[in-house]
Amino acid sequence: MTNILESFANPLAFRPRSMTEAFALRLACKLGDQNRLFRYVQLSEQQPRALLLKALRQAASEQSATALPERFARELCRLTGRKEAL
Repeated sequence: MTNILESFANPLAFRPRSMTEAFALRLACKLGDQNRLFRYVQLSEQQPRALLLKALRQAASEQSATALPERFARELCRLTGRKEAL
């Protein structure tokens, strides 16, 4: 039996058990940041999906040399008013 933390440590072995986990996996893949999958699961549990999708759209549309996960985190901070998103 695979320990849940082992499945988060190896995103290729991760099998979502809920819609929230499936959403988080898809978000991590879209961002090209599967190594931080556990953090995206946490975000998906804490934030509305619509807000996460808005941050993703804004980050993806921004023309910048900054990596997409960093742009996503910055957009999420801007939208939530928090200092730190990830």
